Amino acid sequence: MLTRGLWEYPTCGYDEIYYIWANDSDIQSIPEIIGNCTSLKTLHLKNNNIKSLPRSLLLIDNVNPNLNDVVVQGNPVAKSLSVANMKINGIFPVPILCNFFHELEVIDASKNNIRVINHCLNMNNFPM
Repeated sequence: MLTRGLWEYPTCGYDEIYYIWANDSDIQSIPEIIGNCTSLKTLHLKNNNIKSLPRSLLLIDNVNPNLNDVVVQGNPVAKSLSVANMKINGIFPVPILCNFFHELEVIDASKNNIRVINHCLNMNNFPM
């Protein structure tokens, strides 16, 4: 993995991760590094205590079109999500929210550069 010796940033095989099953694991947060899992197909995080999502997961469709199974039910983030000041540009909600976050009731998307609202979700409260 280190073709240039010590001077190369190590790749930790994130692109070799296809499935993450971590239901009922008392997870509090998802690290930003999840965006490096470019081959991820399944992400199951049901019944944890996740309150926010990293920007890299929100934009994962840009680098990984294969992610087709995301389960976050039973987490605070499944119903209420803040993406405020995450430098999201263009169309919102992003595909991962439209495809997998069907329980969302509130999204705070303030302080972004959102130009088009995709009405793919039925939400009660959507501050911009």
